[in-house]
Amino acid sequence: SNSFCTLLVPSLWFRLLFFAATADPRRGQHLSPSMSTEPAIFDAYVALRVTTNADSAGTVRSPEIIELAAALVCPDHRTLTAEFHAVVRPTTASQVHPGTLTKAGIAQQQVDDAKPFGVVLSDFAAWIDALGFGDRPPKKSYCVVSVGGTDLARAFKHQAQAEAAATPATPAPGWALPEALTRWASLFPLYVRLRNKKVKRLDEMRSRLTEGLGAGGR
Repeated sequence: SNSFCTLLVPSLWFRLLFFAATADPRRGQHLSPSMSTEPAIFDAYVALRVTTNADSAGTVRSPEIIELAAALVCPDHRTLTAEFHAVVRPTTASQVHPGTLTKAGIAQQQVDDAKPFGVVLSDFAAWIDALGFGDRPPKKSYCVVSVGGTDLARAFKHQAQAEAAATPATPAPGWALPEALTRWASLFPLYVRLRNKKVKRLDEMRSRLTEGLGAGGR
């Protein structure tokens, strides 16, 4: 499968490099508006990207998730330590717009052969668990970081709606989000503020990432 770095360069590193130094991990937690004023401490950050389908005009009309990619960054070691990538087979629009495929770096045949979203979500949860991270002790804590303009709450909501429409006899989806995916740190507002500041080389982006983690701690 495609490397997560390849999939998200330069956008992932450009948005993630300032995270620990300047972004509040609670600001993107749209589903939990009441937050403590104490600093949030996490053992790792999981940068997550979802890609949604598009119609022939290139706009998202039936926005099912067709790809889920994640990278786990440990601030103690200041390194990207693990990657997850899976293509998702949609339930409604089986043909993915060519522009979406090009952007994601995947082929239509990969979509045709892929697992449905519920299975991919289980694989993602198993990946997190195998790395020793989870929602509660004794598992280590982690914060999901949204690295794209796609609102995760909207993406997951639309996914559930699409599946319900495809199977009206069983309107409830056959999956449930892990707790960590119901809240996250959104880097998109930060990206908007910094979009005119260019970091051209990947090694420079990685350097800025480690500097940010060093300055911000966990």
